[in-house]
Amino acid sequence: MSPRTKLFAVSASIGALITLAGRILVSYPPVERIAWIVLWPVALCESITGPSPRLGQHGHEGTPVQLVAAIVGVGMAWAVYSSMFFFAESFRRRHIS
Repeated sequence: MSPRTKLFAVSASIGALITLAGRILVSYPPVERIAWIVLWPVALCESITGPSPRLGQHGHEGTPVQLVAAIVGVGMAWAVYSSMFFFAESFRRRHIS
């Protein structure tokens, strides 16, 4: 396996871990805001689809379009963080080492 392929595999794994950690942290109220900052592509995709239908006084129901938007947003977050790590590591290998 070439060094570039290994770097891509590592960066893809780290991007997936960051995205997964953000998705898990969204369910905990004290760190929910931080998780939505990390997962800004998900919030962006969900805001593009518009508001969800109301369920009673305080609840909202998700639609299939919003589910697809959330899945696309998670994929975008993975791609963003994988790319960031890949380019940072490539820069470090070229210029620092």
